[in-house]
Amino acid sequence: MNDLIKKVLFFDKAISILVVLSLVAIAVIIVTFIYASDTKADNNSLRRQLNEINSVAGTVVDIKDFVELKEKKIGLRKTKGVVSVLQQNLEVLGLKAKTIKPLDKKKVFEYMEENAELELEGADLNHIVNLLYKIESSPVPIKIKSTSMKTSFEDPDKFELKIILALMTEG
Repeated sequence: MNDLIKKVLFFDKAISILVVLSLVAIAVIIVTFIYASDTKADNNSLRRQLNEINSVAGTVVDIKDFVELKEKKIGLRKTKGVVSVLQQNLEVLGLKAKTIKPLDKKKVFEYMEENAELELEGADLNHIVNLLYKIESSPVPIKIKSTSMKTSFEDPDKFELKIILALMTEG
């Protein structure tokens, strides 16, 4: 009988250990499946975010190029002054100024505004339009503050032009 009790207890211990090990194995498998599904969900979420970033990347590059172009336009590079810029524009067009004189400099917010006066005599309307276009499309930021134009007495097709301009630079 003693042997029988020992056999039953030993048999029950073995079954108990197997049951406990089976429960631990089942718990580990369940935790692994839960972790794997969470990892898959995170992976899918990250892939969606990566696709969104890739779709926006082209737009960001276009905006960056546009900003760099505008920075060049507003004069983040150094210029020699409004008089030299005007002389270069007139030289390209083959015009000669009666006078180009620098006026005052003043600070406007974080920029310096350098003013100049340009006078032309004997220019026809085509030259004036070309000059205004050249000033407007100049890579340096020049703004036209005022303009006056009169016809000459000798030739009504020729004009006397007086322009006050301002060159904007970082100050």
